[in-house]
Amino acid sequence: MSKYDPLRDHLMRRKEDMWRASFSEIESILGFPLPPSARKFNAWWENETRGSHSHARSWLSAGWRTRNLNLTGETVEFCRAD
Repeated sequence: MSKYDPLRDHLMRRKEDMWRASFSEIESILGFPLPPSARKFNAWWENETRGSHSHARSWLSAGWRTRNLNLTGETVEFCRAD
């Protein structure tokens, strides 16, 4: 079980193929703040399957990928993976 499972579950319930989310929306779903690195580094949002990136595995396992990250505006798009 990962602390990012609520995000995975939320994505699995969505019907549309794209969701533009603010970081605050994601934090509300998770129930805790994103780590500072999520607001500083593009790499935090990469669709990484290796390593200890449980946050990325949460959206990837739901069949979604990230794109169009805007660190300044604190938004990210999730889109269904092909």
